[in-house]
Amino acid sequence: MNVKTLIITTFITIIVAVALWASIWKSGGQTSSNPAPAAPDRVYDEALNARLGEELLQDTTFSQGTNWNYRPGVEVAAIGIIVDTTSIASQIVDIVPSKMYFLNVKAICPNEDAQGRRQINWLDKNSKFISFSIEIFECTDFIEVHFMEARAPDNASKAVVYATSHSVARINIQEISLTD
Repeated sequence: MNVKTLIITTFITIIVAVALWASIWKSGGQTSSNPAPAAPDRVYDEALNARLGEELLQDTTFSQGTNWNYRPGVEVAAIGIIVDTTSIASQIVDIVPSKMYFLNVKAICPNEDAQGRRQINWLDKNSKFISFSIEIFECTDFIEVHFMEARAPDNASKAVVYATSHSVARINIQEISLTD
């Protein structure tokens, strides 16, 4: 490639890039004719319901103070609950064996970074422990939704969903959702 061809190619590339940038800027950042969906302010909303299925937990935002089993030390916050590794909340729900489930945890750690834990313990029809599904997440001073997929064991009929930290630092869990 000679210098003249290289200059022309570079010039055309710059013009295309500027035109693309201008069209994106003119559309307000949209890259298609469809408007961007608004970010949900809840872990579980109607759009997620349509995609993921039925919500299995009761009181996903801890606002009613019911359906969750609180261990001593759990603090009810303005939004959600404050937990650590010993002060946890849990809820038991009926599930279908071998089915895929989706656990979402909305959390923030405003005082110090910490680790949170998405955890489901699987139980059989007699409420005996079978196994667990656990994933650790980093909790910072930004509200984030942490997502986990887990398949129920073949002999499971119940799931215990936990709201807990994975480190000694306390975290604010604002919402938990378990869908199928």
